[in-house]
Amino acid sequence: LFRYAPFVLDLGIELVRDIRPGRSDSAPGQLTAHGELLYFVANDGNVGRELWRSDGSAAGTQLVADIGAANSSPQSLTPFGAILLFSAEQRDSTGRELW
Repeated sequence: LFRYAPFVLDLGIELVRDIRPGRSDSAPGQLTAHGELLYFVANDGNVGRELWRSDGSAAGTQLVADIGAANSSPQSLTPFGAILLFSAEQRDSTGRELW
């Protein structure tokens, strides 16, 4: 996950956090701003494709929850008032549900 700050002269583009260290990538996607945070779906190589959030710092970039057994593949991240709604596969194999 990278960030770009065009108005900070010495910053430019920099890596926020290497979510999946090594040769494989975390394939971050579905980037959705909500409040002061960025929510996204990524694969850290351990829990599969799950929901993550970032405040723009390495320490503030973290897994929200491990919802799925292999991966929950969250989709349709949608800010709704003070909450973030999305669909995801559950661990108990009941299929895709609204979270």
